[in-house]
Amino acid sequence: MSLNSPPPRRFSRRAVELPVRIFIPQSDFEQPQRAFVRDLSQEGARIFSDLPLLPGQTVRLIPNEGLEYAVPGRVVWSRVTETPSGHEAGVEFLAGAL
Repeated sequence: MSLNSPPPRRFSRRAVELPVRIFIPQSDFEQPQRAFVRDLSQEGARIFSDLPLLPGQTVRLIPNEGLEYAVPGRVVWSRVTETPSGHEAGVEFLAGAL
């Protein structure tokens, strides 16, 4: 498996179109940045973002609608895309996140 390839899935995923904000602790970005969740599962999410995310990086996903809460996660894989956002990443939710 390539470093840029997603690992095999353990849970089924659901296609969604969910705008979120992504916060990267201990980064140069002090404010949460825009992102979109495209696939969602019990275990994690596939997101598209303007930010280049790195495998192993911890993040917080904050839904744009509803209650104000942050879901902690860890970037498992990432790659550059030809989409307008430019970056795609798989985020694994951390234990007890949901």
